[in-house]
Order: sequence, then structure tokens, then C-alpha cells
Amino acid sequence: MTFLDLAEKRQSDRKYTDKPVEKEKLLRCLEAARIAPSASNSRPWTFVVTDDPDKVKQLGKAPRGPLGSFNTFTDKVPVIVTIVLE
Repeated sequence: MTFLDLAEKRQSDRKYTDKPVEKEKLLRCLEAARIAPSASNSRPWTFVVTDDPDKVKQLGKAPRGPLGSFNTFTDKVPVIVTIVLE
């Protein structure tokens, strides 16, 4: 599969279940992100994983627009991975 094929087949999910994300799947995603290329191979990021329901709900409100109507799905996800740039 070429990158263009992959880009054409991508999807944006907006509905989630309250089912927890399996640890193995989460670790695979984190590993893929961790080894992603960066300038000078510096990898200037840290990943913070949150699955506590109260904290997820609180963090889920952060990416909303000024009108509050955008990204309303984010406080319904089972886990949030925050990327902190160093």
C-alpha cells in the first residue's frame, strides 16, 4: 500500500464506546508515536496517558472552540494521550 492509498482510506472517528482500550493496543500506538521521525532524531516529546474517567472528561473539554460546539466528542473517549513538547 502506498502512502496515497493509506491517505485516501483514512477516517475520522467521532463516536466512541466506554469500553477501555486494551493495554497492548495502547502500547503499540505509543511505540509507533515514540519512534516516529523528528528533526535530528531529537524526539522532543513526552506522552502522558490518562484513563481516569474524571480526568479524561476534564481534559476532553480543552480542545473545544470558543463557542464550545467543536470537538464535543473528546470528553467521551476512554483514554486521552497528551503530547508534551520539550
